[in-house]
Amino acid sequence: GLWNLIRFQSQSGDFTHPSLADRLTFSFNYSRVESETTTQDGGFVRTRPLTGQATYSANLGLFYNGDRHGISLLWRDFGPRLSGLGLGTLEDVYENPPAQLDFTWRWYLGRGFTVRFVGQNLLDRTVLYTQGDVVVRSWDPGRELSLALGWTLR
Repeated sequence: GLWNLIRFQSQSGDFTHPSLADRLTFSFNYSRVESETTTQDGGFVRTRPLTGQATYSANLGLFYNGDRHGISLLWRDFGPRLSGLGLGTLEDVYENPPAQLDFTWRWYLGRGFTVRFVGQNLLDRTVLYTQGDVVVRSWDPGRELSLALGWTLR
């Protein structure tokens, strides 16, 4: 099957490659958090989540580690989180962080040299702050791309 050794016939006989399953790693985690605190503002008593606490977080990773190349693809997502308290009858302000996708590629050149390309926030989505259904603030974190040459003494 796909996850077993892949065999090729050549003129000189069998040639065996390491299994794809030996080189691929997959990771996933999900956390759901329910937090609550009670506050009082004048005559208003409110129960709300803790400030800055996302309702969930999810991470997904796919990694390939070959003889000459290494690749990672990471996706992460967070639920809304309380950013500011609404006073009186005003609703609270929530940060709505977008999902993020990151990519890293490493090329092992030999003799201790490595080329590394990193792309962060490839989806380039805007972070929104909402108060009820109204967007009260937004910002664009932008994409980040880098290329580096490294050398390790051995």
